[in-house]
Amino acid sequence: MKKLKLNKITSIFFIGIGGISQSALAKLMVNLKCTVSGSDIKPTKITKELENLGVKVYYNQSIVNLKGNEDLVVYSGAISNSCPDLLFAKNNNILCLSRAEFLGIISKKYKNLIAISGTHGKTTTTAIIGEIFLCANKKPTIHIGGEVENLKSNILIGKNKFFITEACEYKKSFLQLKPNVSVITNIEKDHLDCYGSFENLKNAFREFSNSSDMCFCEYKTKSILKNKHITTVALKNKNADYCANNIKHINNCTYFDVIKNGEFYFRFKLNGKEEYNIKNALFAIAVADYFNIKKGIIYNALLNFKGVKRRNEFLGLINKTNFYADYAHHPTEIKNFLKSKNNLNDSLVIFQPHTYSRTILLFKDFVNVFNKCDNIIIYKTYSAREKVIIGGTETDLFEKLSSKNKVLCLTNIELKNYIIQNYSKYKNVYVIGAGNIYEIVNDIIIDLKN
Repeated sequence: MKKLKLNKITSIFFIGIGGISQSALAKLMVNLKCTVSGSDIKPTKITKELENLGVKVYYNQSIVNLKGNEDLVVYSGAISNSCPDLLFAKNNNILCLSRAEFLGIISKKYKNLIAISGTHGKTTTTAIIGEIFLCANKKPTIHIGGEVENLKSNILIGKNKFFITEACEYKKSFLQLKPNVSVITNIEKDHLDCYGSFENLKNAFREFSNSSDMCFCEYKTKSILKNKHITTVALKNKNADYCANNIKHINNCTYFDVIKNGEFYFRFKLNGKEEYNIKNALFAIAVADYFNIKKGIIYNALLNFKGVKRRNEFLGLINKTNFYADYAHHPTEIKNFLKSKNNLNDSLVIFQPHTYSRTILLFKDFVNVFNKCDNIIIYKTYSAREKVIIGGTETDLFEKLSSKNKVLCLTNIELKNYIIQNYSKYKNVYVIGAGNIYEIVNDIIIDLKN
């Protein structure tokens, strides 16, 4: 296999180019004047953006789309070994790298690598850190697993001093990175389909932590990581190095004090009332302080932060009904999202499970969180890379729920018809899940507006 010399790459092909991370890397390579092309299943807003940048996108993964003159092929974790493009590249001695491997190589070109991982909150935490460094005129390059409202993109291309990236733990992808600073927002059971056990997952996070010069983590996670170079954060726990205390919600804003090493540091203001975002912001504050960014700059950046798409995103008001969307797909994330809402009695929750393995692993937790919802639609599982696992389907979950008004929708038409006929009964509709439910409901909203 040919050895990669990044400055020698003139033509690169991305398999699964419409993925949130893949597309960001593609944009980065366009900026480096490479000829970029790729393939995906169907056109999306993301692939259209890439085409507007001059990227050739092929919407067919069942045939070979490569020309044979590419220097490098980068494939996402969702791509199977039988993919025709990947097979062709390997058979023709074109260098092939996973998305994680390529990200690791890209990151080495920067003086400071800040990598953010964790079961929940990593996208928003990455986005807040990026906004602070941007406001501090650090000219960061930011690579993120979501579209940031402030950036109107999933990437910001800056200078070579700071690379701020979301670090995915799936299949140990984050171990391709060697960060100066790592952030681990939390560690919970997830992705055990590839890790096999929770202990293996914890070991991977421990290795990720140890690969960095300084690791920022939750206070309760410190005992798992066993790293000498750790800075801890927590809500209302003054044993942590950085603690958020004296939390007040006024109108649609949150005010909180930060206590650093037992002493008052600064009082901050954050848009929104979601408690989990306080912790995300606290990680960002701690990292910014580590790099000696002034308190006033941090304060203004938090005020300026507008969030990430699909994270408590307001989709629109139809007649008198508010539509919101959230990417939550783990019971803890769903619980935190619903907890931030005042009243679920007059709201409709729509949930699309993400993978059968996650549903069966966390089945009881899903049941417990959704049993608190009076009105719920369970939509067909987004299978991603998986085949059906009996006991972990959307139907299995639906049958165990005791909600007063529960509905199972297995097709787009069923879902569309139910929403159109019933949405006006509710003050709010909450669309939850990491699959294609966001695009489906967005299309329904467009139809309702018309």
